[in-house]
Amino acid sequence: MRLLGGGARVAAVLALAGATAACGTTAATSASGAAVAGTSQTGTPALTASVPPAKHGNTLNGVSCTGGTCYAVGYTVLGSATHTLIEAWSGGSWRQEPSPAGVLSAISCAFAPAAAWATRAAAAGATSAARCLALGVPAVLAGSGSSWHAVTGPGGPVLVALSCPVSGSCVLVGWTAKTPVPVYATWNGKAFRVGVMHAPPHSFQSVEISGISCVSPEDCVAVGDYTYGLTGKPNPKARDQVLAERWNGRTWQLLPAVNVAHFNQFTAVSCVSASDCTAIGNSRQQFPLAEHWNGSAWRVEPAPIVHKTGDEFLTSISCPTARFCAATGSYQLQPVAETWNGADWRVTLLPEPPGDTVSAPLSSVACASAARCVAVGTSSGNGFSYAEVYASGTWHLSATQNPVT
Repeated sequence: MRLLGGGARVAAVLALAGATAACGTTAATSASGAAVAGTSQTGTPALTASVPPAKHGNTLNGVSCTGGTCYAVGYTVLGSATHTLIEAWSGGSWRQEPSPAGVLSAISCAFAPAAAWATRAAAAGATSAARCLALGVPAVLAGSGSSWHAVTGPGGPVLVALSCPVSGSCVLVGWTAKTPVPVYATWNGKAFRVGVMHAPPHSFQSVEISGISCVSPEDCVAVGDYTYGLTGKPNPKARDQVLAERWNGRTWQLLPAVNVAHFNQFTAVSCVSASDCTAIGNSRQQFPLAEHWNGSAWRVEPAPIVHKTGDEFLTSISCPTARFCAATGSYQLQPVAETWNGADWRVTLLPEPPGDTVSAPLSSVACASAARCVAVGTSSGNGFSYAEVYASGTWHLSATQNPVT
């Protein structure tokens, strides 16, 4: 069984956009006709969703914070029409920002003081002052606040995660749709450049790069997993192994990580510095996994479990300091968080959104500091998006805008 982790989940979201595009509501290409991230060159979905799209509802897939404001992205569905959804939160009520038709699956915003944006972007060779980049179909969006504009995507590969260490400079990762190959793209605020990452250390059947974190445009760590030996029948040699790679601005190199079981996945990573990264995921298909990179080797950090039966999946992480991280996901399809205090992980079952009767997993988390984090997710029971806010050591629900009711 392969989990629907961060990368696969986002790919399914992009496929949903393609499915609704087939109904005539959106096109899977940019205005110039070029294929965008998450689609093949012909504009058809690179991957198909295993779950049919809802007839109506609101979904938030990603969140990122910059300059005191957090931006969450996703989409709304009303009948056969999909519309991108961008919401902003600065500590009070959530507000919806104007955005075009389509679907947004992930976002990254440059985390830097306002006065430093122009200087750091210029030093990185960036040609745009856009603070955030959001992945989506039919277009990739750049901007912040109430000003967002479409940019022509790189075309071809399934890009599911991104990190923008400075304004106008981002690194995106994913894989190719037909022949499984890990790929990346860099964005300088004007154009994308696509390349191939290092292949896994073992012959493989499939590969997913589902998370990336950059401390600078020339220093990133990306994580995911790869499989081999899967035959559709019981096979003692079948494996799902974690994968980690480092980008130095020119090439990728493997960072051998620890496999605690035969089946393991990295779903996300967050770096404080080049020698301080934490990756999270799942092992044995149902237990949380956390590992720390110290610049030379990975070390397993035991993560507590809600119950010995497992059924807990971590899909996102944010580490604003060396002594604090927040990882979120689900336990039995309900919201859960694990926080790191520099020595140990602590697991917390979070408040469930009102009215939910089916599931309400959290899809993404972003921490502006060790004192404040925002996580977003969707309640499939009522088709509403929601947020959980971490402040002063506790989590509480935060009502997002739900334009489709």
